[in-house]
Parts: sequence; C-alpha cells; structure tokens
Amino acid sequence: MSRTVVLFTIPTLEGGGAERVFVTLLSHLDRARFAPHLALVEAKGVHLADVPDDVPVHDLGGRGPMAFVRLALLVRRLRPGVVFSSLTFYSTLVLLTRPLAPRGVRFVVRENNLPTVHVPRMPYGKLRWWLYAPAHRRADRIVCQTAAMRDDVVRAGVPADRTVVIPNPVDLDRIAGRAGGGRPFAQGGRHLVAAGRLVHPKGFDLLLEAFARVVKARDDVWLHLLGDGPERAALEARAAELGLGPQVAFEGFLDNPYPWLRHADLFVLPSRYEGFPNVVLEALALGTPVVAFDCPGGSAVVDGVNGWTVPAGDVGALAERIGTALDGPRPNRPQVAASVADHDVGRVIAAFEAVLSPEAPA
Repeated sequence: MSRTVVLFTIPTLEGGGAERVFVTLLSHLDRARFAPHLALVEAKGVHLADVPDDVPVHDLGGRGPMAFVRLALLVRRLRPGVVFSSLTFYSTLVLLTRPLAPRGVRFVVRENNLPTVHVPRMPYGKLRWWLYAPAHRRADRIVCQTAAMRDDVVRAGVPADRTVVIPNPVDLDRIAGRAGGGRPFAQGGRHLVAAGRLVHPKGFDLLLEAFARVVKARDDVWLHLLGDGPERAALEARAAELGLGPQVAFEGFLDNPYPWLRHADLFVLPSRYEGFPNVVLEALALGTPVVAFDCPGGSAVVDGVNGWTVPAGDVGALAERIGTALDGPRPNRPQVAASVADHDVGRVIAAFEAVLSPEAPA
C-alpha cells in the first residue's frame, strides 16, 4: 500500500500550542500509512529541533505574497494527498490557493480559536472576517478542538458537515520526561504559574489585579509568568504600580516550562477568550490543579475535579478562588492527571489519521 503524502504547513515553529500540536502529529503519524512533509513560511522556531529527522522541511522564503506562490508550486510538485494547515488567518490564505492545486489534493485545516470572537479583533479584522467563510468553505475538513469551537465555526458560515471535533493531543510520556529535575523556584512558600504569549486576550493584566488582592492577605505566595510578547513592558509597569515587587517574576519564554508546571501549587488561566489552551492540558497532565476564568473557548478544567473555574473577567472571584485553593483541600495529583485521559496522544492521533486518510469521507 502506498503512503499518503501529507504536507503540513504553518508560519513558523515559534512557541505556541498550535506549533506543539504540529510537532506531536509529525512525531506520531503512522509511517506505514503516511509520509509527512513540513512547509514553513520561515524555517525557524524553538520547536524546529523537535521535528523528526525523517520529515523534509520546506522553507517558503519569508513572509509576504511570494510565500503562498512558493507553497502553491510546492503542492504542484509534491502532489500530496492532503495539505494540512493551522492558525486561523494563515489557513484562510492557504485555502485561497486551493484552485492552484492539482485535482484530488484534499485540504484539511485545524482551527485554533473561536472565529467569531478572534477574527474581528485581529489587525484588519473586517477584511479577515470577510475572507473567513468563503475561504474555509473550500476546506474538505475543519478540525475543531471542542464542540463549542465547531458551533462557532458553523456560526461563522461554514457547513457543519465540513467540521469534525478532535481534542488536542498530549504526549504524556514526553511531558513527564521533560518535567524531571528539581524544583525551579528559588523561594519557599506557595507558587502560582501562568504561561502564554503576553498579549491582551491572555488576560495577564487581570491576573495581576487579582494577585494584588491575594498578596494583601498573605506574603508567602509568588507568581511566575512564563512567556513573552508585546505587552511585557506594560505588564511589568503595572506590577510595579500595584506594589507587587519581587512577588511577581517575568520569567520570559522557556524552552522547557514543564518543571515549572509540575512544581507549581496552582496553574492560573486568566484568558479573556481561548481556542483551547494546550498549556492547561500540560499542567493537568503533570497533576497540577488549575484555576481558570470560564471564558469563551473554555478549557479542560472541571470545577472541583481537577481545578476550579470562576466567571470570566471577575477579578475578585479569581483572587478569592486562588486564596481558597491554596488554603483548602485540593484534588490529588493522580486524579488531576487522569482528567486528561481523552487527550492521550495515541487516541487523538488515531482520530487525526482517520481524517487524513484517503478513505476519509469527502
């Protein structure tokens, strides 16, 4: 049986949930059935070293219209069975190149956010929103991470029969292996960790407001923000205004955040909205309970089982829940880790392989 060539494409392999999912898929696809290739607008990023050696990497030569010309030429040369893309607007542009592809090439995209919430808030949001539905109706399948995301894609104008729900994969063995080692915190006491790109939707400004209330009641707690982004300077200034001083540490982007997730007392998700936060899955897989806003897009947090949710944007409720979680009984770590069993990489990869297979329904 001949193998199906699958051309994965994404802008870069810089840090982020979508990029980690790509590397997981590239690592675990059944090589007896699939021959994966990877096309990057810019062949760079911290996850590039994790791409398996047997996956050819194609550099599309940098951002700009010519990247999509090169992608179209690559598709014509490789004649893959499937082109698989991710990141909302990048997928829009990839789908617009479909008329240039040879007959029979299928296009599958992985949605990474709620389009009705996310796309209008992006730069040139009106133009991107105008393009979203016509482009995404060209996809053979749109992989959504949750039922709520699928419903939102349908609201955006995509036929429901083009969508499929597949949860994000968690490579439990890899995460556990990288989480080894000692406690990364220099101080004693209790430690909160939050992680993500330092941008407005991630809500780190709201977390600082909540944390300022927490430290008024206790002085044995520290907050570590893992990640970088355009709002870092503003967030550092706000932390200083709130008098948080050394109790907030901006740790920057970490190639290996897993020891921090494993040894944290709590992981906190303060997002205003999400597609589906991979980092929450990773924290839970390591047995760390999560306190999260019940924001659009949600997370894997089940209130009282593996963590707690509070109303979206309610800074007071977030501060109160953090304090209660630190002082009260918490779920045991094996129970927390077991809550992400549905995201086990073997189970999820099988679902992706069904979508990428030539026998997948049209």
